[in-house]
Amino acid sequence: MNIIVVGCGKVGSAIVEQLVKENHNIVVIDKDRAVLNKINENYDCLAIVGNGAVKSVLDDAGLNRADLLIACTSNDEINMLTCLIAHKNPKCKTISRIRNPEYTNEISYLRNELYLSYTINPELAAANEMVRLMRYSSTISSESFFKGQVNLLKIVVSNNSPLIGISLYEMSQKLNCNLIVCIIERGEDIIIPRGSDIIMAGDKISFVADHKGAIRFFKEAGVDYFQIKSVLIVGGGKVTYYLINNIKNQLDKVDIKVFDKDKSICEDLAVKFPGISVINGDGSDKRILLQEGIETVDAFLPLTGIDEENIVLALFAKKIGKGKLITKINRTNFIESLKELDIGSIINPENIVSSMILKQIRSLENTQGSNIERLYKLCDDKVEALEFFVSKDSQITNLKIKNLKIKKDILLACIYRNNKIIIPNGEQEIMKGDKVIVISKNQIVNDIVDILE
Repeated sequence: MNIIVVGCGKVGSAIVEQLVKENHNIVVIDKDRAVLNKINENYDCLAIVGNGAVKSVLDDAGLNRADLLIACTSNDEINMLTCLIAHKNPKCKTISRIRNPEYTNEISYLRNELYLSYTINPELAAANEMVRLMRYSSTISSESFFKGQVNLLKIVVSNNSPLIGISLYEMSQKLNCNLIVCIIERGEDIIIPRGSDIIMAGDKISFVADHKGAIRFFKEAGVDYFQIKSVLIVGGGKVTYYLINNIKNQLDKVDIKVFDKDKSICEDLAVKFPGISVINGDGSDKRILLQEGIETVDAFLPLTGIDEENIVLALFAKKIGKGKLITKINRTNFIESLKELDIGSIINPENIVSSMILKQIRSLENTQGSNIERLYKLCDDKVEALEFFVSKDSQITNLKIKNLKIKKDILLACIYRNNKIIIPNGEQEIMKGDKVIVISKNQIVNDIVDILE
């Protein structure tokens, strides 16, 4: 596809990195020549210095040939204007980054009036992932499918786990849980498992289950699980705003405390969210954190705008507390070096957004009878989890799964049919109208039929 990316900050750069990997033709636009020089050093794409909200600049970037324009500058209004101008080519789909909470309730109106194909909000997406993690206190990552009815959860197998030494087949028989283990991470190895694979201490296992199945698994497998009732947050930015809103709407009776140095931010949060505790102070001060109960809180989230501060706070919380730990890291180049540090679940808004963009692009490319509803990049981008809607019959439908020639390192993890969740075995069939979860390692899957050899 021919794609124009306007704005090459952290989000734009993360998007460009993913698009180049998938061999799209990319043109990037930014006012900052130094930023574009860095992009050119790392990626094979055309760079144009200029204002992407100017028609002549977009024309120079090849708007008349573009299949997609992604506007992801730091200014919401510039992004929306850029997409509106891009509509002069009606064949060009547009995606706009819109972050301001004031626009949140008007997204549908803005999409219609400005001809936006899709909108992205990194902070809202990050907050959505955080609240999913808080719903399952024992998990280190969580993704949702089928409008939240099924989850892909990851846990670490402890040294005293009853799961150690048994095969996945034995586990399903012993625990009698409606789930499927679809990824095993063992050191540097990533395994798309079979029923004969043995679970070992230290493994990170990812499994697909509905809410009841997940809770049953935690109890039967001896995984520590508790409902989060108290949350301590350091940093009162946009992510925190969306997170508080999500907690209040999705979790029951959670006590929330927020630290921020900025008095105006504290006053704004206190007005918008009566009933929470807002503390105008330095959340990096260990003495204050101890006074406010960091040792006993159920969940601690360092969400400042400074990665180093978030890391130090997370290490301190891990040392003295036992609660759920979720750490926001903005710089993607930090994440690899943090793998050896125990700082809980790491949330990177830019990576979340790049996955959302890829989902939209893959959906635009689909021609064979399915649409991508969800796409998540997992295991340092080495694995993808995709949700497909099977819109018509094809060579994948109406055949028993055991008779399908599925590519190596691809797993059918779940089928959703008539509001029922099916954990597949070889006897089931995929049917028109189904939704299906596919796990893929080192394979690009644009359409459900791409899972076949």
